[in-house]
Parts: sequence; C-alpha cells; structure tokens
Amino acid sequence: MQLRSNSELLSLNSKNLGGLMQLRSNSEPLSLNSKNLGGLMQLRSNSEPLSLNSKNLGGLMQLRSNSEPLSLNLGKVKEYIHRANA
Repeated sequence: MQLRSNSELLSLNSKNLGGLMQLRSNSEPLSLNSKNLGGLMQLRSNSEPLSLNSKNLGGLMQLRSNSEPLSLNLGKVKEYIHRANA
C-alpha cells in the first residue's frame, strides 16, 4: 500500500497499475513500459529512481509518505496524494 518511503523522486505517467504493493526492494533502477502491472507487490523501498510508463493505476492507496516531489498525470490519484501528504 505504500509505493515510496524514501527521499527519491517518483514519476508516474500511467493510468493503470492495478494493486501494486512492492516492485523493488534493492538498489537497481527499474523502468516499466507496460499496460497492466496487475498484482505487483512492492514498487520501491530504496533510493533509486523509478520510471513508470503505464496505463492503469487502479487501486493505489499511498504513493508518497515523505516530502519529496511526485509527478502524476492522474487527476484522482494526484488529488488523493496531495490530501495524504498534507
């Protein structure tokens, strides 16, 4: 339920990532160019950059829990994040 807990920039340009939980837990960069990531478990828990170019963000709960910038081209998810980080 938490995609970022570090101090790095996360840029999401997508519309559907499904029920993402955790994609990355190491120090390598991850680039995703897909249309449906379905049930991935961890997005990022380290300090590396993550670039996502997808089309489905589905049921994401919390994209940011720190004070770093987050770029989302998604109206409702973006609004949710601003409220969660306020």
